[in-house]
Amino acid sequence: MSRAFTSTLVFASAATFILTSHLDVQAQAASSTNMAPSTALSSSDRQFIESAALAGTTEVELGQLAQQRAVDDQVKQFAARMVEDHGKNNEELKRIASGKSV
Repeated sequence: MSRAFTSTLVFASAATFILTSHLDVQAQAASSTNMAPSTALSSSDRQFIESAALAGTTEVELGQLAQQRAVDDQVKQFAARMVEDHGKNNEELKRIASGKSV
């Protein structure tokens, strides 16, 4: 696997983790104060959700591509894990976004 492709996978994984962590922190903060999360979103929150959704979808697509094209079994296993993990994150983001009418 080329160094550029590996770097792209690592960067995209980190970016997606950071983006989805932001939403999780907001949801935990709302639940810890026993308040229902507000359905009103600022434009920056809406933009964040849209960016996170795009990043998550890209992660799944890159993982699928790596599974198809990789020669090394460890790379294929890592790619499968990316598809599984980011697919779950995407579903969670969809759930949160639909609750916010996004």
